[in-house]
Amino acid sequence: MHKKVSTNHYPFKDFKPHGLVEFYQRERTLLTTATGPFNEEIIDAHSFMQKDYINKLSADYGQWFELVEFENSCMATPGALEKLMVYFVKLRRKGIARPKQL
Repeated sequence: MHKKVSTNHYPFKDFKPHGLVEFYQRERTLLTTATGPFNEEIIDAHSFMQKDYINKLSADYGQWFELVEFENSCMATPGALEKLMVYFVKLRRKGIARPKQL
């Protein structure tokens, strides 16, 4: 998958996501550009749109990496940060993301 995917194409329901997340795969690395500020809806869009990439990376390579570049702002609502942490925990529980190493 070398095609760039964007949260601009996410079919939002009631409230438009604030921010933009775009990503594409290069071998075992997911390259992500995130332009903030961010709200909860952008986390929903990001998680939904990224799902196929992560499943393919896990199936093809086992261990994979993500490099995130932030542009404009890293500011996020408290609800967005909470949703992002829940997303990371789900990935860890599924064995898709590696646990934090000390």
